[in-house]
Amino acid sequence: MEKNITVRIFKIISVILIIIAVISMVAVLIKGGHEMKDNQSVQNSILNPFFLTAYVALGLCLLFALLFPIINTVTQPKKAIRALIGVIGLVIVGIIAYVISKNELSAIKLMEYNISESGSRQIGAALIVTYFIAIASVIAVFYAEISNLFKN
Repeated sequence: MEKNITVRIFKIISVILIIIAVISMVAVLIKGGHEMKDNQSVQNSILNPFFLTAYVALGLCLLFALLFPIINTVTQPKKAIRALIGVIGLVIVGIIAYVISKNELSAIKLMEYNISESGSRQIGAALIVTYFIAIASVIAVFYAEISNLFKN
């Protein structure tokens, strides 16, 4: 039941945003052309609803991106613990990557690129984490395919 309510809320919000966008587009088509090019107030009256709609959509996306994980954490604590373990694992990988990364650039290159030694190490750590995640993804895909072969 809860998912149905969420889906309905999203559909209603989507329809409202689509209606606003269609009304704004019709206004552009009706008042567009030379009148819009020459008159700043006409530009503002037509384009401001577009920007407002984009800001509202962005705000709603941010709100839902922050709100729904909190709701899911409260309603499904066992899944939240599994997700937390995954985040902790990723943080540990990041710390290990930072510890093993080193500054490979000379002082001249650091000045040329305008970064510090710490920044260079952070970039190296980010690359190591990216490589680790890519390799882990490939291994997971192979594991899933091989396990599916033996199941069937």
